[in-house]
Amino acid sequence: MVKRVSYNTDYCEMIHNTNSYAISCEFIHTPKALYNRTFDSQKLKIRRLFPASGSIIIGIICGILLLGILSAPGSMAQNVISVPAEFVRELHLPGAMNHFLRPARILTDNKAGEVYIADAGNDRILILDQNGMYKFEFSTSEQCGAPIDVAVDSSGHIFVLGATQSGEGIVEYDYNGIFLRRFVSDSLISRTSLGSIAFDSFDRLYATDATGRRILRFDDSGAIEMEFSPTADLSGNLLRDVSYGILTIFSDTIYLPVSSIGTVYCLDLEGNKIREIGFFGSKAGELNFPVAAAVMADRTILVLDKHRFDVSCYSPEGKFIGEFGGKGISPGWFYHPNWMAVDGNGLIYIGQIFNNKVQVCRLPARIRESRLQGPDGTKENEKSLNGSGDRTGQKLDKASRGQRPAISNINQHIGGIFHA
Repeated sequence: MVKRVSYNTDYCEMIHNTNSYAISCEFIHTPKALYNRTFDSQKLKIRRLFPASGSIIIGIICGILLLGILSAPGSMAQNVISVPAEFVRELHLPGAMNHFLRPARILTDNKAGEVYIADAGNDRILILDQNGMYKFEFSTSEQCGAPIDVAVDSSGHIFVLGATQSGEGIVEYDYNGIFLRRFVSDSLISRTSLGSIAFDSFDRLYATDATGRRILRFDDSGAIEMEFSPTADLSGNLLRDVSYGILTIFSDTIYLPVSSIGTVYCLDLEGNKIREIGFFGSKAGELNFPVAAAVMADRTILVLDKHRFDVSCYSPEGKFIGEFGGKGISPGWFYHPNWMAVDGNGLIYIGQIFNNKVQVCRLPARIRESRLQGPDGTKENEKSLNGSGDRTGQKLDKASRGQRPAISNINQHIGGIFHA
């Protein structure tokens, strides 16, 4: 005989045989829901086997299970310091056929109050204001193909790292997206594999090179001015299999996620290591595969972990403060996130290729309260600097960027906004 019984909104099929009841369930739940349903199934089985003393045995089993859960260090840490992301909105472009396709990177230019998105699937750079309003776009298909990364210097010139048939090259555009020059030579492209780019406060461009496991610094002509290997301290398989995340420069400190070993290297502009942030692991406070870092104005360091689907927060000295996010497809949850940036309003942009999603979040209240206080005992200014470097384009009037011919139907919806 088969009976269907319900536990709140979840349905379980109870199959009766001569010995006991078997429960098979299919539901989407929170950990607490699973905890309750586990006990419900245990009650059914125990009442079948021990009808007279079932309540006593249930109490003993509940106590043992509860003690085991509370005594697990990973669970305790997770309950204390892990909180959901404080979701603000998801970015949606106006126009049904004009959404992002495999967004590769985001840059916040806080001097000009703009947000750049490298839309790799559509071979273009999108430019928005920090309220989410569409402003401008330009195509990169002819000069550098699909954009991989974007950086802006103090004059407002836009440098795009793109993927072409010959390799990864850097192209310079003016503030209006007009092509100016190919920044690096074809011979350099042929012998490197550039991954990400960023400017320091002296307008010197840096790039990661996976082929040489190094960071390159270019002069104004596009020639290599200096190079260094940030992971020269590794050896053997660790060095052979090393992989870098997205390069970030904040207050002339380089933040380089070394994804393969679960840490973030902090370096000065000459390549000398200052400290490491985080260590490899899969529990709260540990990094499994960090891919991006950003720094708030109060110097709180955010590290995006692709394989743990969350953001870990650290003090400037590298002390773990807390984390937020987790695996999921609902608002405020992430699924293999790829990149992150912080804008001038303290908003955090987190992007992923899955579902072509860009989410905007804030630091959860618990983590905000845990951040370091200023010298006078008050909270630091909430305004943040660039997630990819603290000096970006000059402050320009919004009207100074000329409207160019429409590249796609997004220009027919200039009044559109991003929706929550």
